[in-house]
Amino acid sequence: MQFVWGSTQMADSKRTVLLTRPKGASVEFTSMLGRHGIEVLHFPMIEILPPKQWDEVDAALEAIAMYSGIVFTSANAVHFFFHRMKEQDIFSTSLPPCHAVGQKTAAALKSHGISAHGIPDTASAADLAAALGDVSNQFFLQPGSDLLRAEFCDTVEAKGGRVKQVTVYRTVQPSQKEMLQLDQMLIEGSIDCIAFFSPSAVKNFIGMIPLFTQATILIATIGQTTAAAVLNSGLRVDIIAPEQTAESLASAIAERIVSLQRIELDPDQFMDFG
Repeated sequence: MQFVWGSTQMADSKRTVLLTRPKGASVEFTSMLGRHGIEVLHFPMIEILPPKQWDEVDAALEAIAMYSGIVFTSANAVHFFFHRMKEQDIFSTSLPPCHAVGQKTAAALKSHGISAHGIPDTASAADLAAALGDVSNQFFLQPGSDLLRAEFCDTVEAKGGRVKQVTVYRTVQPSQKEMLQLDQMLIEGSIDCIAFFSPSAVKNFIGMIPLFTQATILIATIGQTTAAAVLNSGLRVDIIAPEQTAESLASAIAERIVSLQRIELDPDQFMDFG
């Protein structure tokens, strides 16, 4: 993981927005701010990467016929799982029923030509297990992150079923060196605005820089839920996107920053005729 600037301009440009998402996740966001002469510094609080080894996943794919169903709890799990299937030349027609938590995960399955079975709105172990119906003597595969929790497995096993969890992606946080670099930039005033796209990003940021002082740094959020996470952390929210899209947030940030630039007059350009 490393700092990635969103344009070829000098990185010490006066107006800089810190984006807590990977560069590839917000191309339009970066492009829109760039048109206003605003730099974007990409510094994801968590980076999503493939597992270091695919052995466990490959073994599950080879024995896919033994599973009663596949349970997905995130769009990331869907995309990494199907990417590995493609690499292994395995076709989706060979899969057992696929279950999804939430509409976003179901939409991710749909993008791979799969209709989800049972879509609970919450990812609680109880709701997820209930959506599967009778799980006695059933064996489910659950692809997910390296941080998958055991509650779902325990709930299914208590009802007479089994779950095999496999890691299809891992989450990586910035190194201590990178966090020190970011902290120094914040102290020096090199960053004018921080853009948050999720409550988890806010939580991770505060956890990594617990002594962060906001002062004049603007904080922008994509929606009310993320804004609430900022406020609960004791910080100030300056900008909330009118619509929950990256483009809407970029537009709101640009409008705010450009308006600030207009009122910052250089006194040397004016004569006092007192």
